[in-house]
Amino acid sequence: MKWAVTLVVGAAVFVFGWWLCDFPLGMETDNALSIAAIPSALVLSPLGWWAGREASAPARVIEEPSAPTPAPVDRGGQVVVGPVPRAPQHFQPPVETLRALSNVAAGSIAVVCTVTGLRGVGKTQAVGAYARQRIEDGWLVAWFPAQSESLVLAGLGELADALGLRRAGDTAELTTARVRNHLQTLREPALLVFDNVTDPAHVVPHLPATGSAQIVLTSASHAIDQLGTRVPVELFSPDTAVRFLTDSTGLPDVAGARKLARELGYLPLALAQAAARVVRIDHDYATYLRRHQSVSVDKLLTAVPGNPYPHGAAKAILLAVEPFTADETPAKLLDLLSVLSPDGVSRDLLTTESNAEADDALAALFDASLVEFAGTNNTVVVMHRLTQRAIRDRPDHDLPAALTRAGGLLRAVSRTAEQVKWKRDLGEELIRHLDALRSHAAAVDALPDEFLSLRADALYDLSEWYWHHDRPVAERILLRQALPLYRRLASAGPEQQGRLASCLHHIGTSYLNSSTPDLAAATLWQAYELRAALAATDDDEAAVLANTCAELSRALQMTSRFRESVRIAEHEVRLRRDRRSPDNDLYMGLVRLARGQAMTGEVTAAWHTALEAEELCQALADDEPRKVAWRQLHLAKVLSLCGRHDVRRAARAEAPARAALSAYRRLVDQDPRYYQANLKSAVATLVTVLERLGRHAEAAAATHRIGTDPEWQQNSPARKTASRPPKSSKTN
Repeated sequence: MKWAVTLVVGAAVFVFGWWLCDFPLGMETDNALSIAAIPSALVLSPLGWWAGREASAPARVIEEPSAPTPAPVDRGGQVVVGPVPRAPQHFQPPVETLRALSNVAAGSIAVVCTVTGLRGVGKTQAVGAYARQRIEDGWLVAWFPAQSESLVLAGLGELADALGLRRAGDTAELTTARVRNHLQTLREPALLVFDNVTDPAHVVPHLPATGSAQIVLTSASHAIDQLGTRVPVELFSPDTAVRFLTDSTGLPDVAGARKLARELGYLPLALAQAAARVVRIDHDYATYLRRHQSVSVDKLLTAVPGNPYPHGAAKAILLAVEPFTADETPAKLLDLLSVLSPDGVSRDLLTTESNAEADDALAALFDASLVEFAGTNNTVVVMHRLTQRAIRDRPDHDLPAALTRAGGLLRAVSRTAEQVKWKRDLGEELIRHLDALRSHAAAVDALPDEFLSLRADALYDLSEWYWHHDRPVAERILLRQALPLYRRLASAGPEQQGRLASCLHHIGTSYLNSSTPDLAAATLWQAYELRAALAATDDDEAAVLANTCAELSRALQMTSRFRESVRIAEHEVRLRRDRRSPDNDLYMGLVRLARGQAMTGEVTAAWHTALEAEELCQALADDEPRKVAWRQLHLAKVLSLCGRHDVRRAARAEAPARAALSAYRRLVDQDPRYYQANLKSAVATLVTVLERLGRHAEAAAATHRIGTDPEWQQNSPARKTASRPPKSSKTN
């Protein structure tokens, strides 16, 4: 309707102006039309802005956070990622904080809210309540731990996967840029939470400047206040603290609750832990107060700049921990959680040994308000940073033993291929935990190298996930992080040297698959030299050395360093014969050797090697179809290459070329997308063989009969080869 009014008014002004200039004033028609266009344009400009302006629907203001709002009917496409915290027991919603957040969200552009306050005041839980409400409203909700830049990047990568924005081969920078650009054009409501921001530089580059997303940053530091609208989270008011204690304990002693709340400084974390102990052990406020006042923490818990340590909360934490120190399983879990990442630990990792006992212990710790649960189906266990620090600072706490136990747990998990190599999220979690262990172990001289090795191994294992999911670039980035660590650890012994060689091998292979053979050859040569030295004293290294030889030979041939490739291929074939490697591996080693010999002019040696490969290929004929086709194709290529100056030898390549073409035709019928490139290669190989035999009409016919990709038929190198005038046999 607005656009209709705009067009009608604009046209009316134009017609009136033209009539006025043409008839009463007597101007020429061309001049009249030009002048009439001026007032029409002046009128259309404001009317066009008015018609194009979209009325933004304000976001719903949450007046009563405790009363859930009905969820939208259709939520099939909703995206929720990250460990959104679960509502704690007897949670008292901070009404003013939630109302402030919902009021700020009423705009139509991206807004930033900064939620700040003391540690333990309930910032995460306040924002968690807001996030849970927005999930119920059907919003896109993403929760990112933001203690470090790597955590932020990992969270953005998870959101990219959920939105389908990540592409094979993307770098982390490209992935995060795609997420930011997507959010800047988003018109649906969305909430992004960056929890526990320690440095604004970790998040600022990734914040969308436009769009409909609301961004919430939580931090104990006021350095983030300048980034957006400040929404402070204050301590409980005396009345709220008393109501929380009486609701949690069921005790009607209002005076005792008021006295205890004052002693604990009205800090929500301390109040929750005190209430849990009163219910389970002390049974009244007076008994708890006597025990609380008897705990001395002045010398034990020292303040850290920028991280104030409320002594009342510290005493409450120590009293909450006390009942679990005599029980092995809860005590072990407390030690582990106090040194692992404060951003959360997956329950699968904590319950790998004894599921039933660990689950019961976690339930008890949750009842004592020492841990919280987050994530879908409560799969993440979170211990507050204040609780972690109080546990580590206990006089009877053995920090080296806790670090060693945590390191052993992570090493055991990292050695289980089913756990890490096939689960990217768990691999990234292991790296977060190892970073936390290294930070705690800074004062323990005997431990940093151990955690250095663990982190390198975790990076290496995580790279396996990327390798098997077609992410060579991302894998290469990870291995670049692990490579310097292994270089530092190489002097520790053969095991670390073997890992360094494996790291170099995988980086080189990744370069090779990314079409950068020069870098691949340089990296694989380092792996080859290192593995050759290890194989001199360890027979088990011979098998992996042969694999490195195979990749290095490929890289050298791609860079036209054929004489070096022949030497490496001869070493590979010799190793595979000595080790009685699988015939498929030996077969491909012979093919590479024959190709290198042919390119260096060793015609006779190349032909004999090709015949040996042909004999082995015939012996392996009874196998699954894709392997048969693959072997026949490579055999045809190498026989054709060896017979490029001899028609009789070239004729020997026709049979395997036709066998490969026939096999790939059948495979394309099963999976056109996967085998199409192989089919094209088989056609090109057959065409080359027929060309060398002088049968150009058959070569053209072979190209035309492909029939599976008309567009390729028109542009393929094979067809162009088949349609060229025949060359002399010497040139061929």
